[in-house]
Amino acid sequence: MKKINFSNLSFQEGKSDKVYEVDLIEQMSRESERYFVNFRYGHRGANLREGTKTTQPVSLEQAEQLFASVVVSKMNKGYVVTSGDNPLEDAQSEVTDSIAIDPADISKHQQTVYQRFLESRDNKSEEGRCNRLIWRLGELEMASAVPALLDTLHKTKLKEVIRTYSLIWSLGRCKDSAAFETVNNIAQSNEYALHIRRMALQAAWHLSPPTEQAGFLEECFKQVPTSLQTLSDASALLAWAQEHKSKKYRTKDQSDFWFVCLYLKAKSDPSLRQSLLELCRIAPLEFGSTWLIRLFFKVAEFELDAELLAVLTMRIETSSKRYYDWNTSRYENQTWQHSGREYFRLRSWRLLRRLGELNNPNYVPVAAALLQQYDDDNSQIRSIKKYSWDGGYRTETFKLPRFSGHIAFQHALNLNSENCRPMPSGKYWYKKTDTEETKRVEAFPHLWDQQPAAFIDCLARSRSAEVHHFALRGLADHPAVLPMVSVNDWVRVLCSAFSASVVFARTQLEKYHSAALTNMDVLRKITRAQTLEARTYAHELLARVPDNQLLNNVDWHVDLITSVYADNREQAKGYHNRYPHAGEKQQLLLGKLVSYAQHIGNDNIPEDDILQSLRWNITTPLADTTKTLSFSVIRDLIKHPVIEVQRLGAAILVARKDKPSDIPEDVFLALIESEDPEIRAAGVNLLGNMKDSELAEMTELLASLLVSTDKPVRIQAQQIIQRIAKSNNSFNAEVLPLLIDEAFKAEPDEGVHDQMVECITHDLESAWKTVDKDQLWRLLMAQSRTAQRVGAVILQPRPYREYTVKQWARLGKHLSQTTRQWARDAYTNNVSKVRDDLTSGLRLLDTGWLDTRSFALEYFRENMTERDWTEDHFVFLCDSTRDDVQRLGRDLLREFFKEEQGESYLLKLSQHPTRNVQLFASEFLQNHAAGKPVVIRELNQYFITVLSSVNQARVAKDRVLSFLLAEARKDKAVAEQVSELLDRQSVTVAIQDKAGLIQAMLSLKQQYPDIKLPLTATPLPIRGTQQEVM
Repeated sequence: MKKINFSNLSFQEGKSDKVYEVDLIEQMSRESERYFVNFRYGHRGANLREGTKTTQPVSLEQAEQLFASVVVSKMNKGYVVTSGDNPLEDAQSEVTDSIAIDPADISKHQQTVYQRFLESRDNKSEEGRCNRLIWRLGELEMASAVPALLDTLHKTKLKEVIRTYSLIWSLGRCKDSAAFETVNNIAQSNEYALHIRRMALQAAWHLSPPTEQAGFLEECFKQVPTSLQTLSDASALLAWAQEHKSKKYRTKDQSDFWFVCLYLKAKSDPSLRQSLLELCRIAPLEFGSTWLIRLFFKVAEFELDAELLAVLTMRIETSSKRYYDWNTSRYENQTWQHSGREYFRLRSWRLLRRLGELNNPNYVPVAAALLQQYDDDNSQIRSIKKYSWDGGYRTETFKLPRFSGHIAFQHALNLNSENCRPMPSGKYWYKKTDTEETKRVEAFPHLWDQQPAAFIDCLARSRSAEVHHFALRGLADHPAVLPMVSVNDWVRVLCSAFSASVVFARTQLEKYHSAALTNMDVLRKITRAQTLEARTYAHELLARVPDNQLLNNVDWHVDLITSVYADNREQAKGYHNRYPHAGEKQQLLLGKLVSYAQHIGNDNIPEDDILQSLRWNITTPLADTTKTLSFSVIRDLIKHPVIEVQRLGAAILVARKDKPSDIPEDVFLALIESEDPEIRAAGVNLLGNMKDSELAEMTELLASLLVSTDKPVRIQAQQIIQRIAKSNNSFNAEVLPLLIDEAFKAEPDEGVHDQMVECITHDLESAWKTVDKDQLWRLLMAQSRTAQRVGAVILQPRPYREYTVKQWARLGKHLSQTTRQWARDAYTNNVSKVRDDLTSGLRLLDTGWLDTRSFALEYFRENMTERDWTEDHFVFLCDSTRDDVQRLGRDLLREFFKEEQGESYLLKLSQHPTRNVQLFASEFLQNHAAGKPVVIRELNQYFITVLSSVNQARVAKDRVLSFLLAEARKDKAVAEQVSELLDRQSVTVAIQDKAGLIQAMLSLKQQYPDIKLPLTATPLPIRGTQQEVM
C-alpha cells in the first residue's frame, strides 16, 4: 500500500488541543478502483482513533473528492491545516485578482471571517452559515470584501432570497460605490421581491456618490403616491398606513418601499423626520400598524440611526401584550405574538452587544440615545416575592430597580455590576442591596472612554437617576475633559432633575466659566431648571447683577413672571422696585407681557397660576404704566378668542381707572355683552364709576344687567339702580316698565327673577303708581310666576275701587297670599258694593284656597240679609261642587225658604249631580210635585239618576219610589211614566230592591191591567204527581 496524499489538521481553543489526520492510500492492484480514504483523530499526544470513509476501494477521482470534502468539512469547523495538502488553496487561487485582499489591510478577526466566507459560499450544505458570514462582513464594514460579495451576488439565483437580502445588506454597510450600479439595478427591477427591492433602495442610497444622492432620491421619490408625499403630520401618516395595509400581508403592496423613500427624504427634511419619529411613538401594536414598527426597526438597524432605534426600542419595551378593540368590545392579543415581541426586545440588546464586541464607535451614540429615552416618572422602584420549598417554605424578596424588565437598558447600564443582576428567569433585573455603585459597571466602558462627551449629553438629556449616576461615574475618570465642556452643556446639566448632577454642574461652572454666570442669556436658562436648588442658585446670581445690566433686556423678568414654577413667579414680584417709576423700561416690560398674552392660543393656554401672575404683575405694579396702552391694544385683548386673555384685557381696563366717557363705546359694549361673568362684572364695575346722571340714561343696559345669569353682575347692577333710584323718580319710571317686560319672560337661571322682584319691591316703589290698572291686571293674571309676584307687590297700595267685585273675587283665588288678603280686605271694606253685585261676589266661594273660602263663608253668613238673597243665589250655592258651599246654600235656603218658590227650587236642584243635593231635592217632592203630572214628567231624569244609584242614596231612592207609586195610583199617565222607569230599572236593579219593585209593579198591574210591565206569571209545579205511562 502507498500513501499518495495526506493532510494534518489541528484545532486549539482554550485548553482544548485536537488533531485530525487524513490519508489517501493506493492499494497494490491493477483495478481502477483501488483507493482508500482513512482518517485518525484525538487529542494531541494521546492515542488516536482510526477510521475510514471507504469501506470498499474507489476510483482515484472519487477518492480525491472524498479526501477534499473531509478536509474542508473540518476546516469549516475551525480546524487549520498544519501540514500536507490544503484543498482550498486551489479554490482560492481561482478567485480573480479583484477578490484578493492584502492581509495588512484587515484585522485578524476580519481575515478569519472573510476566509470562512470564501470557504462556505459554494458549499450547499453550509448555506445558512454562509449567509450569517455575509451579514457579519457587513457588520464589520469590510470594504475590501466587496468584490467577493459582488461576485457571490452575481452567482446567486433569484429564488435564494435570504442570501440575496444578506448580500445587499452587507454591500450597503460596506459603503463601496463600486457596488452602486448592481444594487441600484436590483432596486429598480420588478423581478425581485418587494422587501429585497426595499433593502436595495436603502443600500443604493448609501452607495451613491454624495453629490448624486439628492438626484437619486428625487427619482425614487417620484414613485411615492401623491397622497403620501403631501402628508407631514404623524397622525395622518398613521391613518394612511393603516388604510393601505388593511390586510396582514399584501404581496403587491409597496408601502414598505414608499416609507423607505420617506425616511431617506427625511434626512434632508427635519420636520418630516420629526413626524416619522412621532409616528413610531404613537403607532399602536395592533393589526394594520405593526408592520411600521418592523419596517423602521430594520431601516434603523441598517442605518445605525441612534435616535430612531432608541424610540423604537422604548416603544416595543413599553407596549402592552393586549389592546382594546372597539369593534369587538373586548381585549385582543397584539398582532405580534409574545415570541415576536421578545425577539425585537432581545435584538435591541444584540445590536448593541455586536457593536460593542466589534469595537464599533457607533455603539456609544446608539446606547446614549437609548438611555436618554428613559424618564423616572414613567416607572417606579418595586419588589417581588419568590416562594420556594427547601424542607420548608422560603420567601425571597427581590428589589427591582426602575425599568427592571427593559433588556437593552439594564444590560447597557449594569452588565458588569455585581449588585444588579438578572433574575434566574431573565425577565427582570434586581438589586441585591440598596448600595449605590461606586465603580463603573456599564457595558463596554472602553468605548465610552473614547467618547467622554457622551456622558455630558446623557446628563443633559436623560431624566433617569440611574443614567445620571452612570454618567457621573464615567466623567470622574475623565477630569481632563471637564474644562473643555462648553457653558451651554454645563447649563443643560444644571437644569436637569437630579441634585447630584446639579451640584456637579454648578461646581464646574464656577470653576471654569465663572465669567459666564453674569450673562443674562445663561441666567435665563438656569431659571428654567427643573430643581428648586438650581433655580435658587439662579435667583442668587440675578441678585448680584447690576441694575444697568439687568434692565438692558427685560426678557428674564418676563420668564420669571410666566414661569411654570411658583418660586420663580414669587421672585419676580421683588424686581419691580428696580425699575424707574413709569419709565421706559416698565413700558418695555408691559409691552412684552401684553405680547405674551396676545400669543396665547387655544392649544397653549398656560396654567391658572401663570395667568394670575401675569394679571397681578400688569394690574398692580404696572397699573400706572397700563395707561400708556392704546385702546386698540385693549380692544384686541378683550376680543381675543381665548377667554383668559379677554379677562386680562378687562382687568387692565379696570386698573387704568379711565373716565367712563373716555372708553370707546365698542370696548364698553364688548365687556357688557361678553359671555364670561367675570368680564361682565368688570364692565359693571366700570359702570359703578360713572356719575349717576350718566347712568340714569342707560336704563335698558341696567335692566338687562339686572337679569344677568351671573350673580355678581346682578348685585352690581342692583346697587347702581338702588343708588340712582333714591334721588331720581323719572329714572324709576323708565326702568320699571323694562323690568315688568322681563317679568313676563322665562327665568334664564335660578334666582335671577328673585333679585329683580327684590329690586322692584324695595328700590322702585315710587314708580309703582305709573303702572296702570290694566297692565297691573295682566301681571296678576299672567302665567309667569314672576309677573304674578310683581303684580302682587304693586297691587298692595292700590285703591279697591280700581277693580270690580268680580275682579276682587278673581283675586281672592290668586296664587299670592298677599293678593288674596288684598281681595278679602276689599270685601270687608266694601260690603254695600258686594251686596249690590252679590252674584259676582259669590264667586269668591269658588276657590281652592281654604283661607279665602273660610273668609267667604263667614262673610256671607254675617253680612247678607234675607232681602239680599234670591232664588238664583241659593241655587248657585247649592250647585257648587264644594261640600261646605253646598251646605251654606242648603242652610240659607231652609232659613229663607218661600213656599211659592218650592217648585222652582225642586226643578233646579234636581239637575245637580251630587248625592247630597239630590237628597235635599227629594225633600221637595211631596209638597211641590205631588198631584202635578207635568212637574213629575219634567223630573223624569232626576228619577232615573236617583233610582240608578248602586249601593248609595238609599234614602233618596226610597223617597222617590214611594212618591212615584203614590202618584201612579192617582194618575194613569204617571203610572205609564212609572212603568217605563220600572222597565228600565228591572235590568240593573240591585237584588235588595227587586222585591219592592215587583210588589210595586204587581199593585200597578192590578190597578191598570193594560199597562205593560216587565212581569211574566209562571205557574208553580205540583209536587208528588207522576206522568201516566201509555
